[in-house]
Amino acid sequence: MLVAVFGLFLLSLLVITAIAIVRSEDLFSAVMLSSIFSLLMAANFFVLDAADVALTEAAVGAGVATVLLLGALALTPTRERPGAGTVLAGHRHGGRQRRNHSLCHFERAEPG
Repeated sequence: MLVAVFGLFLLSLLVITAIAIVRSEDLFSAVMLSSIFSLLMAANFFVLDAADVALTEAAVGAGVATVLLLGALALTPTRERPGAGTVLAGHRHGGRQRRNHSLCHFERAEPG
């Protein structure tokens, strides 16, 4: 009974952490939350009597992946650009669609 309650508690923490990762705007906090998610998954695997999988998840998920993501984070800006990932309304220019971002400009040919 106590193991089932602890398992449900871990699963609820996993859901909360996953929502926090998705809603995070700061990349550093997203990386740290993903590390916490991996540790919670390792604890969940341990509760399910899969100690070898738990150890692998803790080593790879929380260890190696976090180090790699922090290394990549050192090469990127801390916050997302406003409007990044949204389709901006461009204007027609010589039969091409022109879209402007704050840091980059690119042109894309229209289909058809």
